[in-house]
Amino acid sequence: MIRSPLEGVRVLSLAEQYPGLYATMLLADLGANVTLIERPHGGDPARKFRSLFSALTRNKRSIALDVKSPRDVTRC
Repeated sequence: MIRSPLEGVRVLSLAEQYPGLYATMLLADLGANVTLIERPHGGDPARKFRSLFSALTRNKRSIALDVKSPRDVTRC
């Protein structure tokens, strides 16, 4: 069985602009376990462009998390 180059690597993405979404898409395509951290109300601003956002977030997981809230940070 052929292993992916980044299998076993975990990446937490806080990116909200296209270069970051693109970079983490490439990491996910290479086998990294990428989790996209989004704002709790409305999510990533890039969601307004559905088809582009869907393409850039393939192979990723997503969670809504307020990183400024102690309650949400301890939840992780």
